[in-house]
Amino acid sequence: MLVFYGDDSGSSPRDGVCLVGGYLATQSTWFYDIEIPWRRALAEDPQIHYFKAFECEKLVGEFKGWDRLMADEKLERLVGVVASQAVKLREFSSSIRWSEFENSVTGAVRSVYNHPYYFCVHGVVSLIAREYLLEIAKVSGVPTRATRAVAYAFDLQAQQAEMSKQYHHVGETVDSYISSTMGSISFYDDLEVVPLQVSDLIAWHLRRDILKPKRDLGVTRPALVTLRKHYAFETKEARWNPNKLEEFCDKVDAGLKVPHLWD
Repeated sequence: MLVFYGDDSGSSPRDGVCLVGGYLATQSTWFYDIEIPWRRALAEDPQIHYFKAFECEKLVGEFKGWDRLMADEKLERLVGVVASQAVKLREFSSSIRWSEFENSVTGAVRSVYNHPYYFCVHGVVSLIAREYLLEIAKVSGVPTRATRAVAYAFDLQAQQAEMSKQYHHVGETVDSYISSTMGSISFYDDLEVVPLQVSDLIAWHLRRDILKPKRDLGVTRPALVTLRKHYAFETKEARWNPNKLEEFCDKVDAGLKVPHLWD
């Protein structure tokens, strides 16, 4: 089974960018190659029970009372777990700037997509569907439906009921080639599900890389550099275009026939 574990970063306007990112891999890779060594790394002295990038950065939660060196060493250890298996992982992400969401998403569309999180999840799913179908076409030489659908797993969200509803609606309305890639969608507690902690790590660093805060001196964080050195596949990122979103919203409000949001 192919599973994409994704987490969001930047859930409020003050965060500047809302992003959903994570990795696509087989279930066996997630369990045997990632979860087991990740739990072992968590348990190593000094022990933590789960990982959240924000807590590691701010030295709160599981990292309360730690110094910067200790936290960085634990982060490096966990990054090493992922990096050692990175050739089996495919990184996908989708993002939208909060300011562009506020200014571009209006009217009837805003009443349904009232948080940028929805756009980010749709962006990731559409991106994976496209790449999946392209991979199949490379092998078969002709357009072919997916034989294994991707299961999607995300962190628990206030928007999860609506997101699930939207996801299933899309699956019923898009081209059958695309829907053949769309399996289940589920939401879990990231404090308990290790792959979502891995997704938290990559999503936080990807959003940070877009923002390029002064503290980072415009340089990509070492953790992200390390991970990307080991990828066997090109990273795939979808950033929502504010001009196209504004045009889409205007057409919907005018009652005009418009292409699907994913287009």
